[in-house]
Parts: sequence; C-alpha cells; structure tokens
Amino acid sequence: MSANTRQVAGGHYVKYGEFQVWDAWWHWDMDPFQANIVKYVMRVKGDVSKRLEDLEKAEHYLQKHRELLIQNLNNIDEQYRKANAESWKLSVLQEAIVRGVAYNHLAEQIKQLGMVAELMKTYKEQLLEEQEQNDQAQT
Repeated sequence: MSANTRQVAGGHYVKYGEFQVWDAWWHWDMDPFQANIVKYVMRVKGDVSKRLEDLEKAEHYLQKHRELLIQNLNNIDEQYRKANAESWKLSVLQEAIVRGVAYNHLAEQIKQLGMVAELMKTYKEQLLEEQEQNDQAQT
C-alpha cells in the first residue's frame, strides 16, 4: 500500500489523489518554508474560517521565509568581504561577478515572495468577502 493512499488523522490530503502535497515538496525541491506555505494553501478547503486560518498560517511561513532571505542578503556583504580578504583573494571583477550572481538570486527570491504575498492578500480578501456574504445570508 502506498503512503499516498492513506492519511493518519483526517482526510484533507488523500482527497488530492495521486500527486499529493509531499510529492510537490519532493519533486519541486522545496525548503521547509516553501513546503509549509504550499501545504497550508493546498489545505484551504471547506468552512471559510478554517480556510482563513490555514491561509494565515501560510502567510506566517511566507513572512519568516522572506525575513530570512532579507537577512541573508544583508549579511552577504560581510560574507564576501571575509571570503575575499581571508581566502578567495578575488579580484575586484571576480568579486563583482560573484556578488552579482548571489545578490540577483536572493533579490529575485525576495521579489517573488512579495508577489506571492500580494496573491495571498487578494485571496484572503476574497475569503473575507465570502464569509461576509455567508454571514449576511444567515441573518
């Protein structure tokens, strides 16, 4: 029996079929922050309050991931200063190339997470609107 055909407690993952959340983590080579963001976004089903809670959990992981990337970007100057002075003995041109690659990678990741945060904000607004409509329909 495949691990994908069973779930311990609940049924919020097995309903996704053959390609499940952990398959995405593995195939897309995700770090723990990315994995949890995807997990909570994919779990967003059913009752609006539960969907909002899961989305807030995803936003929390996104916030921490972005903070760590920004911290890494801010520390990169010190890392390269040490590498150049102490071990790599890079020329100015070599250092510029290496920094360009590293800065670009981190800056692109941070930019991408900003776009994801905007998408999550839009989705959250939709969920709140849906909850408001449900509340009005019940009264």
